[in-house]
Amino acid sequence: MEAHLDRPSAGPTAEPVVIERGSRLSRSILWKLQRDYFERAGVGAWRTGQVPHYITSNPFVAGAYARIVTAFLRDLAAAGALAPGEPLTVIELGAGSGRFAYHFLQKLLAEPRIPLLQGAPIRYVMTDVSPANLAFWRAHPQLRPFCNAGVLDIARFDAERDTSLMLEISGVTLSPGGAQRPLVAIANYVFDGLPQDAWVLRGGVLHESRVTLAAPAGTGDLADPAPLDQLDVAYEHEPVDGAPYVDPDLEFLVAEYQQTIGEGALQLPIAALECVRALSRLAGGGFLLLSADKGYCHEEELLHRDAPRIARHGSISLDVDYHAIGRFVERLGGEALFPAHAPRSLCFGAFLLDAPAGGAETRAAFAATEVFGPGDWFMLKKGVEAAAAGMDLPHVLAALRAGGDDAKLFMDVFDRLLPLSRSASPAERRACFNLGRRLWELHYEIGEERDLAFHLGVWMRELDYREEAIRYFERSRATRGTKGVTAFNLAYCHLGQQRAAEALRCVEEAIAADPTLPEARALRTEIRAILRDEAA
Repeated sequence: MEAHLDRPSAGPTAEPVVIERGSRLSRSILWKLQRDYFERAGVGAWRTGQVPHYITSNPFVAGAYARIVTAFLRDLAAAGALAPGEPLTVIELGAGSGRFAYHFLQKLLAEPRIPLLQGAPIRYVMTDVSPANLAFWRAHPQLRPFCNAGVLDIARFDAERDTSLMLEISGVTLSPGGAQRPLVAIANYVFDGLPQDAWVLRGGVLHESRVTLAAPAGTGDLADPAPLDQLDVAYEHEPVDGAPYVDPDLEFLVAEYQQTIGEGALQLPIAALECVRALSRLAGGGFLLLSADKGYCHEEELLHRDAPRIARHGSISLDVDYHAIGRFVERLGGEALFPAHAPRSLCFGAFLLDAPAGGAETRAAFAATEVFGPGDWFMLKKGVEAAAAGMDLPHVLAALRAGGDDAKLFMDVFDRLLPLSRSASPAERRACFNLGRRLWELHYEIGEERDLAFHLGVWMRELDYREEAIRYFERSRATRGTKGVTAFNLAYCHLGQQRAAEALRCVEEAIAADPTLPEARALRTEIRAILRDEAA
């Protein structure tokens, strides 16, 4: 028996207390704490940035997915697999804040080939296990138009356990025994947070990596998910006597890995595999799964791996063995599509069952991501951020357009973009104006600390589009309340538009909101002088 310890980078010095010993990883209390964390945190998990989500919730990824789903629709139409008036259902697992859904629907409805498929509408279903997230979607003003149009629906779905789901708005129930229709499922940054099992192969002999958890001394109620960031995780590798699984599909994977790997650690995303099987049973006439997560998808990446490392970010996550998901789908009679190159930032795959019309259009759309895919965009974005200080305005604008009008990249390069904009040519100013509008149209508000509306207002102010700047500052005030700096900028823009009385009202608001703002008092003095001159 051999032990491996996975500790947080920093932790308490007191002797920890063992709370679980020798458990199969998928049955560990870790997953209960994980569930508790998300149910308690709600959308706050994403609002604060504690849980990573940008990499799979940006306009570029949404656009890539929209093109693949459009291609799948065309395959369905070519195969005659679409019943008249019956929508294609797209289910998103773990939709979280709802940002990806919003980007996806905007990109999908803008696809030029969608008008050719008017007889095949889309019903997009956001799902999550957290009631707080569902409540957030119901109340979100940017989602309501999609709900009212019948394009968007909501359902609670537990990816670990459920095999059917009831849609709140339409009242439709999707179940294995119901009317089966083609189905698309989307799982972004979901599978890495679901239960997995861990194994080690030594000379072809299988050992189970059983987990022992220790909490810091003095830890209180373990129902509080806070200890997730503090738990010590240790593995003990015990030889397996007999078959590790009763399920023949899981047993098949383990046996195959024993033959192909021989040495090293492996981990099976068993909850993800069960979820894929459950979703495939809801479909008839074609099933497509699109998924992106941290992990690995090619067989050579399985070699020489260590025991699973648990990442901690409020919640926990493990790398996902997409190769295993691909082999599982192939065993069910389907196929797996992966890029030939695998950016280390993100693994992206498409999984097809009962591919309509041979899946020709779907394969072609996926092949386009070989040239430049979701993982490539994330790597390029990081490079743009690092190089922004040496870029000129056309380069920065090109990067923003390449990202599908990405608000986060705009915010990340704003400090470089703003001074460059002051010397923009008339053509560049118009390009900035139009880009600002697209950024706002695609933006989905979840209350993050950085306020896009305010930053767009400042940008438009520097470009001398004062009326546009006023509109953004008013939007900022409507969503974030009156802040001194926002009211000050409104006063500055109104004064530039020869509205001194309105400017005075705004600057008084600025001083009331932030009495320490010296620029506001100076501006008030200037405005009062102008008003006196006008009165005289």
